[in-house]
Parts: sequence; C-alpha cells; structure tokens
Amino acid sequence: MPFTTESIPDFFYKYRGVGTTSNSDGKSQLDYLIDQIVDDSIYLSIAAEFNDPFECAPKIRIHPPEITRKKFRSLILEKHNSLFPDISNNQKKQYANEASKKYYGQLSHPDFQKDVKKHLSFAEKTRIYCVSTCPTSILMWSHYASNHEGICLEYRNIGFFDHALKVEYKLERPEIYLFGATDELKEVEKTYLTKSEEWKYEEEWRVVLPNLSVGQYRLESACLHGIILGSRIKDSVRERVLQAAERRIHRPKIYEAKLCSETYSVKLEAINLTNAKN
Repeated sequence: MPFTTESIPDFFYKYRGVGTTSNSDGKSQLDYLIDQIVDDSIYLSIAAEFNDPFECAPKIRIHPPEITRKKFRSLILEKHNSLFPDISNNQKKQYANEASKKYYGQLSHPDFQKDVKKHLSFAEKTRIYCVSTCPTSILMWSHYASNHEGICLEYRNIGFFDHALKVEYKLERPEIYLFGATDELKEVEKTYLTKSEEWKYEEEWRVVLPNLSVGQYRLESACLHGIILGSRIKDSVRERVLQAAERRIHRPKIYEAKLCSETYSVKLEAINLTNAKN
C-alpha cells in the first residue's frame, strides 16, 4: 500500500533556474534546461544532493517495542535465510543468537544509529525527481527559478509521472523499523516521502527510482504540457526557451507569470507561442 492514497493531480510543475555559468562539463544551468525542453532529458538527483540536510534521515529503530526477544531472534533468522540460503542452519542460528543478544532493545543507541545509517545510506542510493502541484509559489519562483528570471515546466501526470507519490510534512522525523514492521514498503516510503513542515509550501510530489544507477532519464514527449515564463525573465533567456519549444513535435502551451498589482500573489496568463516571440 503506498504511503499516500491521494489521487495523483492532473499536472505537476518543475521550477528551473537559468544560470549561465558553465560547470566542469562546459554546460550551464540554462543549457541543461534547453536540453530538457528539446529532448525531454531530465536528471534525477540523490537525496544527498538536496538542499535539506534532513533528507532521508529517519529515526532508525531495530524493532517495534512490542517485539519480544524470542520473536526478534526468529525475525533475524528469517532474514538471514533469505539473504544467505547457502550457509548451514547452525551458522544461521549462531548469527541469530549473537545478533539478538547484541541488538535487542537498543532502539536508539548513538553508535548503533551511526552504523546502521552508514550501512543503509538512504540519501546516496536512490534517485528522486521532485515536482510541485503549485506553479504560483512566490518562494519557489525565488528559490528554484533564479529569482523569477527562470521558468516553470508543466507536466501531465502520464508515463513517468504516473508513479509520483505525495510528500508528507511532519513535525517529527519518521521512525522506521529494521525488523518486525507490518509493512516494509511503507517503512521505505516514509524515509523518502517525509519532510519537515517548514517545507509544506512546496506541495511536493516525488518519483522515486531506487534502482537507477545514473541520473539521466528521458521522459515521454507527451509529458511536457506547458512552459511558464518567469515575471522577470530576460529577453535573451526568453528567446532561447521559445526557440527550444518550437523545435518540439509536441508543442507546449506558453504562459507568463505576472505579479499581481493588488496582492502578494502570482497569476498566469496564457499566450500564443507566435505572439510570445514578439
């Protein structure tokens, strides 16, 4: 059962910056953005690259408090049977006995927490693509779209995005159990889909791919539905973005983000791609 049962929204939004400083590979933030528009090429980051230091940092517990030592031993033995089927039963039992003596009841010992986190490496092992359901967030335009000089891409929830899961915002870090959890999938999802309430304004959803060895991924062309131009976008950036949009087989809709004259808000206005170039 997924971490959230909420239906997937019709559209997701990806804020993109337009920096022009080249990286070690000779490409800038804007160059990567143009590739994303033209070729539907995206990059899935690992959580360790995110700006939140609490990403994928749950409170790790060995077992739920109601698990007895006898039950804990049997859980270890069961796990060992599945991971190491070729070793002898005596070796498996010996390991289960030693592990149950050493770890039973150590729910929060600092040394254990450190060792387990290093072994699991949640933040380094899984690729994640983050999107929002809100295209008019003043903060997100500022933080992720070059202070409103960038753009925001609008994606349909088809194909790749059909697997998106909603982020939950909590006051406390999630607690996961290594043994005895009633739903192991939910334990994993809690790790990748729980953030502090400080981030609630992002209205974030995530596509999580645990077995993707490299970050590059190509979306289905029909995913990209629209491009929103930031309220402060420079003419040179605007021109490159619109030229890239024209090169696509599936032409996206074009919107402009406008700052409301009466309130602290952003509104979107649809414009014709031909008129947008004028």
